[in-house]
Amino acid sequence: MITGIDLWTTNSVAGITNTDNDNFKLVPLGKDRIPTRTVLFEHDNVLFWDQWFQEYIRRKSWRLLESPKSFLNTPEEVETRFDGKWRKLSEILGQFLAYVKEAVDREAWAEVSTVILGRPVHFHDTDEKLDKLAQERLERAAKIAWFSAIHFEFEPVAAAMSYDSSDLKEDDLVLVVDLGGGTSDFSLLRKKWDGEFEVLGNDGVYIGGNNFDTSLSNSFFADFFGKWLRYKDAGTREFDIPAHYFHRLGEWDTIHSLADARDREHFNQILHGLEWEDKIRFWRLIQVRKDGKGFDYHQMIERTKIWLSSADEFTGESSFLRDNFSYRVGRVLFEENVRQLGAAIQSKLQATAKLGGKKASDVQKVLITWGTWQIPLIRQLISQEVEWIDKLVNLDPFAAVGKGLALSWKKFL
Repeated sequence: MITGIDLWTTNSVAGITNTDNDNFKLVPLGKDRIPTRTVLFEHDNVLFWDQWFQEYIRRKSWRLLESPKSFLNTPEEVETRFDGKWRKLSEILGQFLAYVKEAVDREAWAEVSTVILGRPVHFHDTDEKLDKLAQERLERAAKIAWFSAIHFEFEPVAAAMSYDSSDLKEDDLVLVVDLGGGTSDFSLLRKKWDGEFEVLGNDGVYIGGNNFDTSLSNSFFADFFGKWLRYKDAGTREFDIPAHYFHRLGEWDTIHSLADARDREHFNQILHGLEWEDKIRFWRLIQVRKDGKGFDYHQMIERTKIWLSSADEFTGESSFLRDNFSYRVGRVLFEENVRQLGAAIQSKLQATAKLGGKKASDVQKVLITWGTWQIPLIRQLISQEVEWIDKLVNLDPFAAVGKGLALSWKKFL
């Protein structure tokens, strides 16, 4: 038995393959569902999403760690106080992978020691050393989880392995577009005579769904929490509220740091120096910090982004705040602020399609994974290529890569 684990930025999936008969199945990691959110909580020990999520929502008193994979590519390995002590990121990811391995072993009725881990084309866009270091950290995490044989496969290649390619002829070209939460990865593949795929080239960019959430936070929602306000000190001098507070508000990995003691003191100074009508807006930011509402804030943004994927406008309420406010945002505003992100994805996509001296029109199939594709702007940018509109194939956003990883075992064993 071998397992393929697709460690997403926001969710994770695992599949197992019996190497004796090539039987494959996906492993339920979440409660009554195949994927599980890649989230850990700190309480008396380390807990995971489906085990204690409702309790977290009720109490809001535990440390939430979201999207740990996003920080693999830093020059110095990220350390954070977790589970009562300072822990390296590879240790924390090791605990998460051990949780996944436990589910895999239970499903296989045996200990599964061989793993094929998915990885983006680039953990880091420009630095090869940091890219290599990120994979080494992920390998270290897999060893902590007691996997003894560890292999890596590009996530877009795994997506192609999951596709029933019977409609493709030998030498046909396939472009895999993997739009995830943290990265957008592209691979140009050629189908070989034996049904396998030869990689002609890979490219990618460290832009994904989380970047669209952050952009929506900075360009729209942060205004409801005091962005652009000015406050006075005791000497009546005016100051801008520091922009880094709102940058931290919009990022999963930094929103919890708003609870630092130094920030609390400064927040009180700012609140005291604001005009009365402005205090209401800034008090909302204090609530996010004081009441542990970071998860709710990001859920509000994600819900808005998803709605704007199929509607021209969305109206909602911040029901998680004591000072509830209503808001209305249009798709035009959202797309104006994310167009630069979309253009970066399109540029890399065009370059990948032309690797090896090929032309965009030579591509026979464009395989799409994950939900960022649902954003109309992204659909438009991808469909603009020559004759691609009839070549687009939507793969299962949850299962495709995990299935392809598990089915690629013959390349490694």
